[in-house]
Amino acid sequence: AKGDATRAAVLAALHNCFCPQKEDVVLDDDSSSSEDARRRARELAGDGDVVASLVEGVERCELNEELLESHAAKSDEWTYLLACALLRRGAASLFFETCRARGLSLTAVKLATDCVDSEDDGVFAAKDDAVDDVAAAALRLAKASGESSVEEACLRLAGDAAGLGPKSRAEALTAAGLLDLLLHRYLDRFPVPSLKLLANVTWFDPRARDAARPLIPKVLSCTKVDPNTFLSREWAVFTVRNLCHENPANQQFIANLQPQALDTDPDTLRSIGLKSASLYDNPDTGKKEIKVDVIRPPSKRGQPAPPPPVV
Repeated sequence: AKGDATRAAVLAALHNCFCPQKEDVVLDDDSSSSEDARRRARELAGDGDVVASLVEGVERCELNEELLESHAAKSDEWTYLLACALLRRGAASLFFETCRARGLSLTAVKLATDCVDSEDDGVFAAKDDAVDDVAAAALRLAKASGESSVEEACLRLAGDAAGLGPKSRAEALTAAGLLDLLLHRYLDRFPVPSLKLLANVTWFDPRARDAARPLIPKVLSCTKVDPNTFLSREWAVFTVRNLCHENPANQQFIANLQPQALDTDPDTLRSIGLKSASLYDNPDTGKKEIKVDVIRPPSKRGQPAPPPPVV
């Protein structure tokens, strides 16, 4: 208990170096944008020993109302308050770089994700410095890491942050090469966090909808039900909606797409009520279309069988 009390006091003292009150972590006042506060935050985020001490024990950080008066609870609370303050004052990149050098990338991203999810406005440094915003910093960490667990965690963090806005955050992610990374590195490997991130960015940034056009075929392929990727279909549908919103070019791009191949596995076809399916060239439209043979239920005695559906 004595160690927890000491740690809580140290974290509180460090936090108050650039935050007059602990509530300032949430409130948006002049101190959050002062250059002096930002300088101190960067100095702290660059101190490997301090940052390592900050993130140690994050796995056990769990605020409990019944334990709020204990030293451990206060220590955990100050851990999140100090981390939020660093991220909010433009020290996200330096914080992640320092943690990466100490082998603490995954823990640092978890801590940052908890901070983002607990924020009222979720903006952090985006109002002052979109380039060093927590979402853009997470994307840079994902590129530099090369570890699958860290990459996926960074995508989830960026997706959560992008969903909170503002528009400048989405624009910064687009400028940082997000769409190219999703196309060539992440969408196939991490479909759910990638789709969530893409959906949120294209919601806020209309220019990203044009830049994301090469991703449309891959996004459409995620609209099928896949029991192995929970919520991938839902995020894919929402992404398609955002890509097409007030964007006739993307709408026409989808309209011009044609089927390239079919899954003709008998078990797969039977599970969706089909006997067979095949592609054929429709001479009237000049496009490839799908011809299906539907499994029809047996007719009741004395009643004609229902006509085949029109596909």
